[in-house]
Amino acid sequence: MEEERLQEPEKAEIIRVEYEQPKLIHRVLANFIDILLMVLATGLCFIGSRAIVQATPMYRSNDYELRKIELDSGLFIDATVAGDAVIHDKGFDINEYRYGHEIKLYTSWLPKQERYTYEDIVSFSEKAITRFATYMDNIKPSLGDEIITFVNNKKLEKTGKVAGHEHYFEKNNETNEIFIPKNESGIPYYSYQTYFDNFYRLIIDDNLVDDYLTKYAPKIKNYLSNEGKYLLLIEFPTAYFMGALLVYFIPPLFLRRGRRTLGKALYRIGLVDKNILSPTFVKHLLRFIIFFFAELVLSIFTFGIPYVISFTLMLKSKRKQGFPDYMLGLTEIDVSKQKIYYNKIEALSDKASVYKKPTDFKLPDNL
Repeated sequence: MEEERLQEPEKAEIIRVEYEQPKLIHRVLANFIDILLMVLATGLCFIGSRAIVQATPMYRSNDYELRKIELDSGLFIDATVAGDAVIHDKGFDINEYRYGHEIKLYTSWLPKQERYTYEDIVSFSEKAITRFATYMDNIKPSLGDEIITFVNNKKLEKTGKVAGHEHYFEKNNETNEIFIPKNESGIPYYSYQTYFDNFYRLIIDDNLVDDYLTKYAPKIKNYLSNEGKYLLLIEFPTAYFMGALLVYFIPPLFLRRGRRTLGKALYRIGLVDKNILSPTFVKHLLRFIIFFFAELVLSIFTFGIPYVISFTLMLKSKRKQGFPDYMLGLTEIDVSKQKIYYNKIEALSDKASVYKKPTDFKLPDNL
């Protein structure tokens, strides 16, 4: 427990001490080191908080329902257990899914599979579109036909004039079949990779997933919103707060003389209150609260404006104080040249020693 401050004995000699403020570059570097430690601590805490949240039944239930929709839609694949099953017309069974499996869009998973050519990938993409239309038709009658019509119209809109052919695709007016035109050797006028990159990938990613699946699949917006809420309201705030605790609150509990963070300790910078004494635990707690909410939290929503204000105060204010220190009357000093005392009794005792030169540190007259 921190030593309590004691009142000066009656008639005791008044100690007048002076101090030197640390160099600005040292203060900036100390703050920079603390920020780097904060980023590192927050990242590690985020990994931990995310693992904890994702282990809860609430999160896993939400994840299961979301993945069920994705796998049933025919546009996604369980990459963890996929194997060669992708060649089948049927989508994946949700009963095969286990939490932690990697669920991928066909358009992001297929090009990375070396065993498939782009001709295979185009064929699989066509199958995925057909499965998706069937899935959406079960949700809303006639929606499947609307999707197929939409895709076909997009095919006919795709132009590019190569070797006299103005379309990526051609239409058989007798059967209404839309197909990839080929030359006499059976080779398309465009490469299959071009078809995939410039058509199928865009149609599936931008239209079928973003426009149709997200809009019409039951409750998918709620499941996606819940994932966002877990991230923004639980995982990140917890990690951010724990990172701040580990860097700005806990080290000064151990480096009590001057309430120093690790960055401040490295550059021999400490804090003193208006009595030129080490801040009490209450002052340290208040400083952390002001710093966390007025700077760390508010900066997220204001593009770092509180940091700019605090840094400006550090440069321009009379005692070169950042915002939390300005509010609490605390000042940073160079502890490489002087000692910070916990209380006046300690300062008097130190000065009274006949074996030790009195501390070279007195209170300026203008304080």
